[in-house]
Amino acid sequence: MFLKLSIADRFKYVNDKNLCSNCLRGGHAIKDCWFGSCKHCNRKHNSLLHKDCADADASLSSSATVTQASQHTHTLHTATPRADNAINHDSNHIKSHSLAQHVLLSTALVEIADGNKKYHTFRALLDNGSQHCFISDSLCKKLNITKLQSSVQITGVGNCVTHTTQSCEIQLRSKTSSYSTRISCFVLPCITAQLPELQNHHNITIPDNIRLADPYFYSSNEIDLLLGADVFWDLLNKGLIRLPNGPYLQNTKLGWIISGSVFKNNNNNSHIHPVHCNFTLDSQLRRFWELEEINPSNKLSKTESSCEILFKETTTRDDAGRFSVRIPLTESADALGDSFTIAENRFRAIERKLDRCTPEYKQMYSGFMREYLSLGHMTRITDYTWPYYFLPHHGVFREHSTTTKLRVVFDASSKTNSGKSLNDIQSIGPALQNDLISILLRFRQFAFVACADIEKMYRQILIQPDQRNLQLILWRENPDEDIGVYRLNTVTYGTASAPFLSIRCLKQIALEHPDSVISQVINDDFYVDDLITGHDNKQTLIQICESVSKALQSACFPLRKWVFNSQSSDSPFKELSLGDHCETKTLGLM
Repeated sequence: MFLKLSIADRFKYVNDKNLCSNCLRGGHAIKDCWFGSCKHCNRKHNSLLHKDCADADASLSSSATVTQASQHTHTLHTATPRADNAINHDSNHIKSHSLAQHVLLSTALVEIADGNKKYHTFRALLDNGSQHCFISDSLCKKLNITKLQSSVQITGVGNCVTHTTQSCEIQLRSKTSSYSTRISCFVLPCITAQLPELQNHHNITIPDNIRLADPYFYSSNEIDLLLGADVFWDLLNKGLIRLPNGPYLQNTKLGWIISGSVFKNNNNNSHIHPVHCNFTLDSQLRRFWELEEINPSNKLSKTESSCEILFKETTTRDDAGRFSVRIPLTESADALGDSFTIAENRFRAIERKLDRCTPEYKQMYSGFMREYLSLGHMTRITDYTWPYYFLPHHGVFREHSTTTKLRVVFDASSKTNSGKSLNDIQSIGPALQNDLISILLRFRQFAFVACADIEKMYRQILIQPDQRNLQLILWRENPDEDIGVYRLNTVTYGTASAPFLSIRCLKQIALEHPDSVISQVINDDFYVDDLITGHDNKQTLIQICESVSKALQSACFPLRKWVFNSQSSDSPFKELSLGDHCETKTLGLM
């Protein structure tokens, strides 16, 4: 409808709606607009408001028509997916040199370690125009790399926006040198189209002494990894060569990369390529919502599905309601080698450290172990059968903790003499909880909120007896005693599957609860062991907290450290009896 108006009526519409006459958006004055100027006269107004463009309106249609003087199609590849949606001008003229037929982007073959520390070769794109590194979701699945939840907005060419909800870390090494590094990447469904678009090497002659990072730089292949500016400049070595037919060779730690324009001939003639891109408002809006839409995938990988099936088929609950689960192994525990020797060496090192530390630190370490034993979370044994695995352990001191200032952490990633650890042969399971950002955003919308956490969440879940030999530790409180062997009976902090097993038990409580409201709170308002919930009615929130506490207590998950926000000294939350750790205070929610 706007395009059918005359120029004068368009100006009137813009003024009546109080829009910026340069970008046709509201909320700012034209002097503050950072969009480009008119494509016809280069003045500060939108091209659709240029007085000479009225004659062009008759040619508007619902589809874009592109006319080029040459028969070659050029594709712009950028660091951000869907950047091609940035073209939205009604008419444009692009001047280019026919001399440059193609532009090569820097690619390299690199080796990336999978979940079993084995290296595989993949193609990477080097892009110093990208602030971060990106990896394709398909490559993560091939390598069985652990993915973390990370909600990030990515802005690209034309201010186009896409989103990623996952990140990961990868170990990368060069195929041509000893260079190796560990980098963080955001996970995207895809990086870019296949590169490059050359049909052959265009008679590009590479000097004999040059070892290319990508010997098949001219062959069109998938790009699985993008190395951004956070890594790019660290890769460069001294050495830059300009080839006779256009592109440059740059020496890097990955080998020599080739990039730049590829010349087909030596004349300097230029051509004008008129490009007419016309989109209806409906087309523009559709593209906008396609960019903004987030389609989270609920599909599980084969390994993740096997974890879910194992949980459903083997998990039991005792008379007290406590869950008893199995560790999801990806291969037989027989693949483990000797773990006793390294566990003993590390225990003796810890013992020497405890002797050097303050008496308070040693007392806290010993107290943690005594509590573990007294609660039945571990048992001293005199014999054990194969297969078994000894977990080395060390202390982590948390000064600001209100409950346990020193926690003993068990290292299930310690390698045995077979080269494998307990974490190497178990699955981490699928990600089950919402990311923290969405939980906090939902939390902030309520007038009244409550927080609590599950006491010793992992240790409230039993490991089934036939797998407990995979969780053995060495301990003695007095160096004059013999070193004792203890078996851990519960889910252990430091094992790869512990987060999945504990959160999956929470999900099971939610599935079994008859009240849909309470089920949704348990399902959506927990981040690991922390409950973060709220409601606009005080009494309703109290009822929700009581019901959630009762539901979790039925599975031996006691909630503690209750905290509520309060706007007055006579808050009814003071009347809520949910344990000795209940507190009423004002939370910083502004």
